[in-house]
Amino acid sequence: MINERHQFLAKAFVLHMGANGLGIARSLGRIGIPVVGVDFERNAPGLYSRFCEPLIVPNPLHDPKKALDILTEKGEELETKGMMMAASDVFLLFLSRFRNDLSKHFSFVIPREEIIEGIINKKIQYKLAENIGIPIPRTVFPDSTADLKEEVEGMRYPLFVKPCISHMFSQKFGGKGFIARTFDEIEIFWQKMMNAGVEAMIQEVVLGPETNLFGLSAYFDRNGELAATYLSRKIRQYPPDFGVASVHESMINREVMSIGIKYFEGLKYKGMGGVEFKFDERDRQYKLIEMNPRTGMQNINATASGINFALIRYLDALGKEFDKPPAQINGVRWADAIADFKSFLIRRKRENAVSILAFMKDWLTADTHAFYAIDDPLPLIIRSGFGINIINEIISMSKNGR
Repeated sequence: MINERHQFLAKAFVLHMGANGLGIARSLGRIGIPVVGVDFERNAPGLYSRFCEPLIVPNPLHDPKKALDILTEKGEELETKGMMMAASDVFLLFLSRFRNDLSKHFSFVIPREEIIEGIINKKIQYKLAENIGIPIPRTVFPDSTADLKEEVEGMRYPLFVKPCISHMFSQKFGGKGFIARTFDEIEIFWQKMMNAGVEAMIQEVVLGPETNLFGLSAYFDRNGELAATYLSRKIRQYPPDFGVASVHESMINREVMSIGIKYFEGLKYKGMGGVEFKFDERDRQYKLIEMNPRTGMQNINATASGINFALIRYLDALGKEFDKPPAQINGVRWADAIADFKSFLIRRKRENAVSILAFMKDWLTADTHAFYAIDDPLPLIIRSGFGINIINEIISMSKNGR
């Protein structure tokens, strides 16, 4: 895929250095591409990776002008035009909204601004999906509290009261939304979100285990051509019911591939994106859960499966030719042991039969990890402020014969 040394001269600026940005930095840094890790949180684990140079900027949600000034100044210092990719919604919105200013010093391939704004707002995302013919769970968007009862009439409980813009919700509440099993709970959760200024929607829950959740990551190059795909499924997530993968593996699913590509092509997509579907056992359909116009936090597992999205994006943004990757390797596993342990604690309260040993086996045998890497240990150490509590909990359970 790489033939010329001069392709390594351009620095890659990775915006947001959680597990997503860290995976990108490792995928590039291990093959000699210089990386600048950018974040507004000084304790972001990826900033401590040996594969990147750290750069702190203000939170672009609160002070985008200052963040732009710092990045522009860094861009002006570059001998060779840099490359930029965002690893969070906040930074992606920033990159999109200031694309004209940033493109003077950095190259990048991202969707049109209206597509990014639409996908990040799930109200628009679901309506776009319906227009293209993508199956979605039954979803309503009440205009006011007075409309709630009429809007949810006939919907199947439990219902998910969730935000239209995820990062606005997570900053105030954490997680992805609230589960309502009665109409009274819908009213409570709806009012709670309205009081916090978070626009909300109500959706039927797609029942079934986490292993019914499948993802397609895809990259459409600067010409809008499909350049690479990676398919996967969740094994477990945190929180267990509605959360982010804590154990994940590469796995081909042809139906998810077909539906996902249909969605991307219907949007005339360009750049990196990921779409997740869940198999609804009641009507035997894969239904859209969410779409993200960026890589996911498990992108290092795609690299280990033979699909190095970070490298493909880097070369494409710089106008370099690249070979399309071969078919992905299946059965490659990724784990976030800290998140998975938290998931275990919740499950333990629900099901006494859950064993810590089964969870630990997945952590120890995983091919890739959210933060751990033998050649790059500091990010895990930084992330493991919670690590001592995990060790103490395991010791306590061992002493109690659990």
